Amino acid sequence: MAAINNTNKIINTIPTTSPSSGIPQSVEQLKSDDFFARVSDCAGEKLLEEVNKLQLSDADLEEISQAFLNAEFEKLPEDFIPTAFLAYFEEKINRNQLATLCLYEAMETLPDSVNYSIDFHPDCMSTYKTVFDCEEIDLDMSNFSPLDKTFFILNADLSRNELIPEVLTRMQQETFDIGTLKENHDFIPFYVPSPQLITETMKAKFGDNAISPNPVFGFSDDPKYWTDINRRDAAIPCRYFPQPKTIHNFRVDSEYDIYFHDVRYHLYLDSANPYKESWFELAELFWNDNEMRDFYLDREARNYYRNEKYGEDFPPEALFIAQAILKSPGLVSHADTLMNWLANQNTFKVEHLDCFCEKHNLDKEAFSIFREAWLNAIETKQNVSLLDKV
Repeated sequence: MAAINNTNKIINTIPTTSPSSGIPQSVEQLKSDDFFARVSDCAGEKLLEEVNKLQLSDADLEEISQAFLNAEFEKLPEDFIPTAFLAYFEEKINRNQLATLCLYEAMETLPDSVNYSIDFHPDCMSTYKTVFDCEEIDLDMSNFSPLDKTFFILNADLSRNELIPEVLTRMQQETFDIGTLKENHDFIPFYVPSPQLITETMKAKFGDNAISPNPVFGFSDDPKYWTDINRRDAAIPCRYFPQPKTIHNFRVDSEYDIYFHDVRYHLYLDSANPYKESWFELAELFWNDNEMRDFYLDREARNYYRNEKYGEDFPPEALFIAQAILKSPGLVSHADTLMNWLANQNTFKVEHLDCFCEKHNLDKEAFSIFREAWLNAIETKQNVSLLDKV
């Protein structure tokens, strides 16, 4: 595969630690922490107002923080979320742990058609590993707190006439049943892991290619937040920070929907993709075309997790081009650019394009445009090569 020359221009590593200890003195200071960078100023002000109202001694905060870490939810104050943010600001708990506590509180917002339970005990890990398609891996959580090991089990009651969260149900199919247990009764259990648990799961299953969740509050479509090649935003539900009403044109029915989508779909697809740098390279190539740029930055590469093949020798680095053509027929207008890029990867042949287009019944007109663009790209490359030898 050709060397990646330009991706450093857009690949970014986002700081993941709080910039300072103590309650932020302003919304600007709050938003300097990437955790809060996407929230509105109004929401940030409301949070700081609530946290500053707390009157806790150091000893009380220490005791509650230990209850947080030990997942002793029965010992927590009735309204524990402001205290959880204070514990985070005072560095008693970390980013993943605060996110888990917010996930716990969000269970109260689920529809009546979904009940829930919580677990973090070692004897339940075997079920979790089965559900997350990682039965054969060594998932060692012994050095983590009970809060870090926590996963929530949401039981959707299919026998009720109430609305089942749309994204939860859709994800059962889109993630190839990752995170659900198929049972022959009226309940479908959805397992929702804490950020730390899914981080360790990804590392154990995918090794160095794993993507970690980047827990965030709020939402932004600014592409600068999509350019960390090692981490991916995971939207954390929280009462202070409203979430979008729709995602990818699907209605968001519960506070859990977007987090579920982020960690149970995108993390798996991204971690299974060994060609992420090429996606970034193509995003840069199309940086001034918002739709194309966002398509490649989103890296929705199902082919690699499914281990799909279009022929015995079909080069895997071409699969994202193939998927892009299927997903966005409008790519025909970019056929020359795409095929010139692909020609420089050295492993793709016109027979591969023929095989792919035939398998997916690609529109004949679109097929002819891509095929002509490919042949022109190869001819251009050969001419350049001849000139280099002169």
